[in-house]
Amino acid sequence: MWSPLLRVERHDDVTRLVFASRPGRALGYTVSAYVVAPRAGSAERRPVLVDTGFPRARHALVLALVRLARERRADGGAWASGPPDPATVATRREGRGPAGALDAEAFATGLRELLAGAVVTHAHEDHAGNAALLQRMGVPLAMGDATRALLAARERVGLYRRVVWGTMTPLDPRRQPPFDPAPLALVPAPGHSPDHHVAWDAERETVFGGDLFIGVRVRIAHLWEDPRAHVRALRAVAALRPRRYFDAHRGPVDAPVAALEAKAAWMEDRVADVERLLDRGWPARRVRAAVFGREELTGLVSCGAYSRTNFVRAVRRTRAGAAPPLGTAAS
Repeated sequence: MWSPLLRVERHDDVTRLVFASRPGRALGYTVSAYVVAPRAGSAERRPVLVDTGFPRARHALVLALVRLARERRADGGAWASGPPDPATVATRREGRGPAGALDAEAFATGLRELLAGAVVTHAHEDHAGNAALLQRMGVPLAMGDATRALLAARERVGLYRRVVWGTMTPLDPRRQPPFDPAPLALVPAPGHSPDHHVAWDAERETVFGGDLFIGVRVRIAHLWEDPRAHVRALRAVAALRPRRYFDAHRGPVDAPVAALEAKAAWMEDRVADVERLLDRGWPARRVRAAVFGREELTGLVSCGAYSRTNFVRAVRRTRAGAAPPLGTAAS
C-alpha cells in the first residue's frame, strides 16, 4: 500500500487503484479507477485511465500513475519516456497542507507522457473528481456530451458527498482536446444517472462498468435514478457477453453475465413490488418498509438523499404519466 488512501491490485493488463477517504472508509465506501494497458502490438505505448477517483484522492492518484510508469519502464516497457520522480510528487495526506499542495503545472509534461488519455463514465464526484486536474495537466478526456456539460457546471452537492468525496473543480470548456480511447468505446448505460456510460473493450471482452452493477441487491438509490432504465442497461451490457467486468466499487465481478442478469431480474421484481403498493395509494415510506425494511445507515447519514425510501420515490417519479417532477416534496 503506497498511501493510507490507496490500495493497488493487478489483474493482468488492468491495474485497479482503490481509493478511500477517512470518512468514506468509516462508512465502508471505496471507489476504483482502472489503468488499462495498451494492447499488444499497438502503436500507442501508454495506458488509458478509466475514471479518476474523488477530489480528496488527487495526490494518491498522481503518485500511483507516476510509480506505475516507473515500474513499467523498469520492466522494459515504455509507458513514459521520463516521468517525474515520485520523491518530488506532493503526497501530503488528506487534511494536511494547503488544498493546492499539488502543483499541476510542475508535473504537466511528465504526466502527459504517462497516459494516452482518460475515460469518465459519469459525472459523479467519486468517478470524475479529478477530471479537471487531468485536464489542466493536458491529459485528453473521453466522456459523454452530457457528462462533459455537467462537469463544466458548478453543481451543488449534499453535505455528506462533500465530506466523503470532496468538492470538484469544474472542467474548462475551452480546453477539450479530442480523444479516441479505442479499443475502449463508451456505451450508454443510463439509470444510475442519465449520463452514465460503461467502457467496453470488444477486443478483450472487458467492461469497465462504473456504477452499473455495484451489487445484485442494492436497495438504496438517489431520487434522480431511473430503475427501469437501469434494468434495460443491465440487460444491454449483459448482451455484450463480457468475459471480464470491473466494477467501480466491487472490483472484478465473477461470472459477469450471470451477475448482470441476476441484478436486472432482482431490480425488475422490486420495481413490480413497489408499483403494486403504490397502486394501493401507499406513501413512499410505508412502501419502503414493506419492500425493503428499515432505512439503513447510508440513508441516515445522507439525510435521506441516498436511501431505500428514494428507491421507492425514484420508481414513482419515473412512472408513465404519474411522476412528480424532481424537487417536488414527496411523502
